[in-house]
Amino acid sequence: MSVQNSNSLTDTLVPHYNLQAYSLVYELEVFLREVTIRDMEAKFGPTWWKARIPDQDAKRPFTESVDYERSKRWMNVVWQHPVYYLLLTDLRKILINKGNWREVFSLRLGGMDALSQ
Repeated sequence: MSVQNSNSLTDTLVPHYNLQAYSLVYELEVFLREVTIRDMEAKFGPTWWKARIPDQDAKRPFTESVDYERSKRWMNVVWQHPVYYLLLTDLRKILINKGNWREVFSLRLGGMDALSQ
């Protein structure tokens, strides 16, 4: 089997579009995290994390990451809000669960159509 050099337009543009897509998803993630933290704290106070998270599964990435960081002596634990340890799918659960959408996010983000897919 021989390896062919391909300089087609597709081969040239695909990495570029992948980087653009990654950048857009990253910006969306950061925006949603910041909005979640700010708006939930404004509505429910600084302890909202304990009361408004849908289930323990959503908290698992945070707990596992902190436990891992603490287990490494060479690692300095840099505290970040637990929302920064969540996957985008877990963040979605927070946005739509326990009335959070109705009480907090619907005014800022509009309809839930995009999140329900």
